[in-house]
Amino acid sequence: SSSSSSSKGGGGSGFVATSTGRMLLAYRANAFRAGSTSLFQLKGLPVHELRRLRIGHNNEDGGQGWHLASVLVTVVETGTRLLFPCNAWLSNVKQGRRLERVLQPTEAAAASNTYLVEVVTGSDRGAAFDGDSHPTITLYGDQDFSDDLVLDQPVEDGGSTRGSGGVGEVTAGGAVFAAGSVDRFQFQLPSLGILTKVRLAIQDKRCSWQVERVTVRDLSSGEATTFTCNEWLSGTLKGSKMVRELTPDLNGSTRQIRLQHTTYKVHVTTGSAAHAGSDANMFLILYGELGDSGTHALKYSETHTNCWERGNTDVFSVECVDLGKLTQARIWHDSKGLRCGWFCESIRVFEERTGSQFFFPCNRWLATDEEDGQTVRDVLCTEELLEGRSSQYKIVISTEPAGQDRVNADVTLVLDGTQNRGVKVTLPKDANTLQPGQSDTFVESLVALGDIESAKVQLTNAKTKKDWLCSQVVITDIRSGKEYAFVARQTVGTTLCPLHLEGAKKKTLARGGTLTGLTASSDTDAKELVTYELHVITSDVSGAGTDATVTVRLVGTGGNSGVLTLSKSKTHTNKFERNQTDLFVFELADLGALEKLTVTQDNSGLGAAWHLDRIIVKDTRNNFETIFPCNAWLSKKEGLSKDLVPLGRA
Repeated sequence: SSSSSSSKGGGGSGFVATSTGRMLLAYRANAFRAGSTSLFQLKGLPVHELRRLRIGHNNEDGGQGWHLASVLVTVVETGTRLLFPCNAWLSNVKQGRRLERVLQPTEAAAASNTYLVEVVTGSDRGAAFDGDSHPTITLYGDQDFSDDLVLDQPVEDGGSTRGSGGVGEVTAGGAVFAAGSVDRFQFQLPSLGILTKVRLAIQDKRCSWQVERVTVRDLSSGEATTFTCNEWLSGTLKGSKMVRELTPDLNGSTRQIRLQHTTYKVHVTTGSAAHAGSDANMFLILYGELGDSGTHALKYSETHTNCWERGNTDVFSVECVDLGKLTQARIWHDSKGLRCGWFCESIRVFEERTGSQFFFPCNRWLATDEEDGQTVRDVLCTEELLEGRSSQYKIVISTEPAGQDRVNADVTLVLDGTQNRGVKVTLPKDANTLQPGQSDTFVESLVALGDIESAKVQLTNAKTKKDWLCSQVVITDIRSGKEYAFVARQTVGTTLCPLHLEGAKKKTLARGGTLTGLTASSDTDAKELVTYELHVITSDVSGAGTDATVTVRLVGTGGNSGVLTLSKSKTHTNKFERNQTDLFVFELADLGALEKLTVTQDNSGLGAAWHLDRIIVKDTRNNFETIFPCNAWLSKKEGLSKDLVPLGRA
């Protein structure tokens, strides 16, 4: 996509949000300058037909805003090109004071229907709206839905003034949404079809507003739909919410569609990586075959007083209209707090009315200084998990017989199968587990995995800093009798560690494997294991060497390797010294063509700063080499992690 923009004082980072998910247009030198065209290549969820585009910026520089001329979007796979004209300011001080704009392509049809929205405010004490920013309403029909419509310009009976769709201030002395008042707003929209729900929302956490009902009248057909509320919208009243979804009152019409209200229990798991926790404010939208939940602040965890701590699972209640089968979740944070970066492991959603369960594996950072710098993630549901679809698994873990003392820690496995992925199970410690030379057996009830394809292992709740010398992990599906045997090829610590197929290289990976870490010995539709050589070349500059622990993660067209620790060099006892090449060998499922390599050092040891020249990855099947240039410091000052791309690729 490319955007042509005319700017005065524009700065910070922009974002685009459609059903592709929110995508960051990261600021760089000379981007968004007056008269310039800035080009960005983005990856997002596929969209059948682009009908609107939402674009905005965060106003970080506090300037006058940004004047956007247009956005040209090219869908690379199909060659489709769509022009979204704007010719307006995105500013909190000019032209409606809006930092976001919703654009339509040039060939989009003009709005064809006029909708009159009537809002009745309650009459209880304090019922009047007392916020600084106007409330919004979103209309949903069986054919289409509106944008967030701002209720800022009421009309008189029969008047023609319309709501602006933007964010502004309540005018001084205005009596809009007074206790017991009836306020009407008019909007030109595409035909929405039969109305199925409306969503009311307030933006100011300090305000309260009691709404009695909303009536929406399609002036083209004369049809009116009433939505009874009789609830408070508030950021301060206990038990109240800032967002309310309303369904139509029953009136006997054959053209009526009534959706059920439901409660979703959302279980969000923070990863166990170092510094995975966050102090930021988190937000969530759930998407299903019947619509979306709207934005919900994940504020009050039902399981922990202090949310978003490393390794914890926080549970939240989301009340909204039934969304049907869930397909996607969007989670993000506001980057506020001393430690705002966050590692999201997974989201599991339980729908209370039907008992359906949905799993969204993430395993990504939401942090400006990690991975791709994104603080918003769209994650897809792997599969609907129906109640009762579980299996019992016998898990036997074996510890090497010598060379260590007992490790006082729990063992956590993350398992991927053909039916469900990212399933986490913790095997609790007691006084006798993980003894040298001992095998410990556990029986666990888990969601059905199907054929187990891959997994990882780590120590959790460790009482000491000792690593564990794992010999073998054997997992048996008690229902099917299938057994999966795996062996460790490195010590296991508090970060996720891959295990490997036991036996010769010729053993194969079952269909659909994720190519990360633990690999099952199955013989169907095989993908072969590949031996990869990693040649790590430290630069020839003063102080280039390091004693820190270094990890890498390979990403290819066929999957990713998971995090690999470069623990034992094949060429040098003392690794990562100046002007030195260290060789590391890993046996992994075929990754396909390599696209990215992430290298990280943990800043441990004396002189941890490391200047990396390049890493060469060799596929030993054909001796094909992929070169990942770096020529940069990995340090606390310059950043402990780098994402590298192959030589010759932008």
